[in-house]
Amino acid sequence: MALTTMTRGRKPRTRKQIFDVITVAQQLYLETGGADIDHQIKAAKRQLERCERYANHPPLGEQAKALNLVNAALRELRTAEQMREKKLAHCNKLIEEAQQAEIEQEPEPAKREVSGQNTPQHPPQPARTAQSPEKRHDQSGS
Repeated sequence: MALTTMTRGRKPRTRKQIFDVITVAQQLYLETGGADIDHQIKAAKRQLERCERYANHPPLGEQAKALNLVNAALRELRTAEQMREKKLAHCNKLIEEAQQAEIEQEPEPAKREVSGQNTPQHPPQPARTAQSPEKRHDQSGS
């Protein structure tokens, strides 16, 4: 299993984080039908072993049938393994989405201005400017 699950935008750094991700993925896999897929894989492997034993010592004239049985068992095993890989990839995707949602929900610390100047404690007051003659005339005429 590829360890591409994200932890705060990066790959997991410690073994504990990696094991936690793997454990959660396996639990999610088993809870969402992975056990059935595992049973299918085991059954396909047993069937393949039986077909190989039969193909090693087939009765006369049955060689083609034995080979077809082996190929069918291989196809079934490949299909079950592909289902397992898809299910694991889906579980890993769900874990990544949950971690991304968790990261997005975390409040970001307030960004402070970092500059070489001391910032004043009180907000700056607007400077009082002399009124233009037009404004004085408008105010006195009203």
